[in-house]
Amino acid sequence: MRPTLHPKYRPDIDGLRALAVLAVLGFHAFPGAVGGGFIGVDIFFVISGFLISSILFANFEQQSFTYAGFYSRRIRRIFPALAVVLAAVFVAGWFLLMPDEYAQLGKYMAAGAGFVSNLLSWHETGYFDNASDTKPLLHLWSLGVEEQFYILWPLLIGICWKYRFNFLLVTLLVAAVSFGVNIGTVAQHPEADFYSPLSRFWELMLGGALAYVMLHKPQYLPKFGNLAAWIGLLMIAAGLRFIREDDSFPGWWALLPTVGTFLLIAAPNTAWVNRYLLANPVMVGIGLISYPLYLWHMPLLVMARIVNFGTPTPLVKGLLLLASFLLATATYFWVEKPLRFRLRARWSVTGLIAVTAVTLLAGLICALSAGLPGRFSPELKPYLTYTYKFREDGRVGTCWLGKNDSPDSYAPECVDPPAAGKRLTFVWGDSHAALFYPGLKVVDAGRDRFADFARSACPPILGVTNHKWCDASNAFVATRVQALKPDTVILFAHWPAYIDIHTDDTQFWTELLGTIRQIRNWGVKDVIVVGPAPSWRNTLPKDLLRLAIFKHDYNVSTRTTWMLEPKVQTVDQLLAQRLHGLPGVTYFSAYDALCDDTGCITTLDGTANGLTTFDYGHLTRNGAIFLAQKFAQETGYPKVR
Repeated sequence: MRPTLHPKYRPDIDGLRALAVLAVLGFHAFPGAVGGGFIGVDIFFVISGFLISSILFANFEQQSFTYAGFYSRRIRRIFPALAVVLAAVFVAGWFLLMPDEYAQLGKYMAAGAGFVSNLLSWHETGYFDNASDTKPLLHLWSLGVEEQFYILWPLLIGICWKYRFNFLLVTLLVAAVSFGVNIGTVAQHPEADFYSPLSRFWELMLGGALAYVMLHKPQYLPKFGNLAAWIGLLMIAAGLRFIREDDSFPGWWALLPTVGTFLLIAAPNTAWVNRYLLANPVMVGIGLISYPLYLWHMPLLVMARIVNFGTPTPLVKGLLLLASFLLATATYFWVEKPLRFRLRARWSVTGLIAVTAVTLLAGLICALSAGLPGRFSPELKPYLTYTYKFREDGRVGTCWLGKNDSPDSYAPECVDPPAAGKRLTFVWGDSHAALFYPGLKVVDAGRDRFADFARSACPPILGVTNHKWCDASNAFVATRVQALKPDTVILFAHWPAYIDIHTDDTQFWTELLGTIRQIRNWGVKDVIVVGPAPSWRNTLPKDLLRLAIFKHDYNVSTRTTWMLEPKVQTVDQLLAQRLHGLPGVTYFSAYDALCDDTGCITTLDGTANGLTTFDYGHLTRNGAIFLAQKFAQETGYPKVR
C-alpha cells in the first residue's frame, strides 16, 4: 500500500487559517468592531474543502486511498483537541452552572461529540439570537458541517472513481445544487440555511473544485497571481466590513468570503499578499493553532458572560482571548501533536474513540438528568426549584395587561367599589407596579380604596414612545384618573429601562414632569413617585446560588452587593434630585428601603420563601409587603384622617 499523498505544504494557507480564526474571535469578543467576523467560518470551509479534496483526488488516482486510513487521520486530527475542550467545559460547568444551564451544556456537548451540533442548533435558536450568548459550545456547529461533509464526500468520490465519472463535473454539480438550496431557503428559512449541510456544502465544494483544477487543469488558474490575491483579500475585507448579523446569510453574501478565499488559494504562494502577509511567521503560527484556538475561545467568553450575567469588559475579554491563545498553544503541542504523530495510529485512534464516546455519554446523562441537580446541597435545593406564581397576585390579563391586549380592556375589578369615608389611591405603572400593588393592599388593611392599572413595559408617562402599545394604553389610563378623581396617584415603574443615564435625556424628564403636572391639574392632591427597586443581573435565586457556590457556603446571603445592577442606584438618585421640592409630589426611594451600605436585601428570613424578588427585579408578595411597610413609614401613607 502506498503512503497517503498530501498536497505540498503552503504556509500561506496557514496564514489564511489565521485570518479566519482571528475574524471569528473578533466577532465573538468585539462584535461592534468586527461585525462581519463570523464569515471566518466560511473561509475555513473553503480551505478545508480544498485540502481534503486534494488528498482524496490524489489518493484515488494513485490507488492509495483507504476509508480506514482516511477516517483514522480525521480522528487523530479532530478528536484530541475536541475531547480536551469538551472535558474541560464539562468540569467547569459542574462548578459554575445552574442545572438548566448545565443541562443545555450537556446537550450541546453530546451533539458536539457526535458531530451534529449544527442540526441541534438548527432546531433551537439562531446563531445571532440572544440565547446564543449562553451556549458555550454553539460554535461546534461548523465542525458538524465539516464532519458530515467528510462522511459523504469520500463515498461520492469513490463512486465516481469506480464508475469513471468526471471528478470536476460531479464536484461542480454538487456545488451548484447546494448553492441553489442556499439561495432558495435563505429568505424563508434562515436558520435552516445557516446550519444545514445541504446549504453549506457548496462552500467546501468550491475548495474541492479548486483542488481538482490545481491537480489537472493548472492552465485555468489566474494568470495574474498578484491581482487575484489582492482581489481575494479585498473581497474578504469587504465581507468583514459590510456583512452583518441581520443580513440574509449565507445567501449571495457568502460569495464574498468564499470566492475571496478561492482566489487567495488559487494565487501562487509567491504572490505578494500570500508571501508577505499570509506566510509571515506570526500568521503561520496562529494558523497552526487555529483549530484548538477556535475550540477554546467561545467557552471562555460565554462562561464569563454566564457567571457575570452580562457582557465582560473589553479588558476582561482581551484577557480571555489571551488565555485562549495560551490554551490553544498548550493543546497543540502537548495533546494534538503527540497523539497525531508520536503514538501508533491504532492505539491513538482506539483511545480517542473511547474518550469521545465517554464524553458523548456524559453529555447525554447531564442533559437527560436536568443538569445533575444532585450537585447542590439540601440547603440550596429550595432555590433551585423556587417558583413564584405572580400571575394571580399581579392580576395578569385583568389589571396588568400585556402588549397584545386592547388598551381599554382593564377589568371592572381594577377599581374598588365606592365606599363611604374611604379615599381612592390610584396605582399606575408597568409590571413592577402590578406586583407592588398586593403589598399596598395588605399594608392598607382596608382603610382606602384602590385603583390598579398596569401594562407591561409601559412607564406611567403620557406621550411615551418606547412601545407602540404604550401611548394608547396610557391615554386610556389618563381618562380613568380624570373620571375617578383619586386622592393619591402612585407612579411606579422600572425606571432604568426608560432613561438614558449617559445623556441629559431631556425628553424623558420633560414627559415625566409634564405627566405629574397634568395629574395635579386634574385635582389630585398627592402624587407619589416610587423609585426603582434593586435589580439583579440574572435572577435573584440563581445569583444567590452562584454566590453560595463561589463562597463554598451553604448559608445564603440575606444581603449582598454581588450581581447588583449599578444603573438602578444612579437612576434612583437622579429621580430624587429632579423631583425634590415639587409641590404635591413625594419621592419614595425603593432602593434605599431595600439596600444599605452592606448590600440589598435578598431574603427576608434566610430561606427561599422569603425572597424579595423572583427574577431580575419584580417583587414577590413578601417583598412587596416589606416594601409597602417601608413606604407607609416614610411617606405617612395611608394618612389617618
